[in-house]
Amino acid sequence: MRANGFCGYNSFSLCLTGTQENYVWVVEDCIKVFMNFPELMFQRTNFGAMNPTRLAPHEYYWLMQNAISRVMHGDSLTTREDEMLWMCKMSIAVCQCV
Repeated sequence: MRANGFCGYNSFSLCLTGTQENYVWVVEDCIKVFMNFPELMFQRTNFGAMNPTRLAPHEYYWLMQNAISRVMHGDSLTTREDEMLWMCKMSIAVCQCV
């Protein structure tokens, strides 16, 4: 995995799509869930717990868009793994129920 700060997203992308290059899709899917169910963000992520307002999903969206842009331009970031790990756990739970 590339050490760009999105290693968890890269790993999940590799498992789902066969390439770690689609990590942006994983980030976007996480954001879609948080936009539709902000209470999950508040309960399950560090960002949401520190920002429990109705604007938090939108703030998170812009934070992640900035982070993606920086990575695409060659920067490395501190990780945002708590959101990724939560989404991974939820995806596994959904797969087990289906």
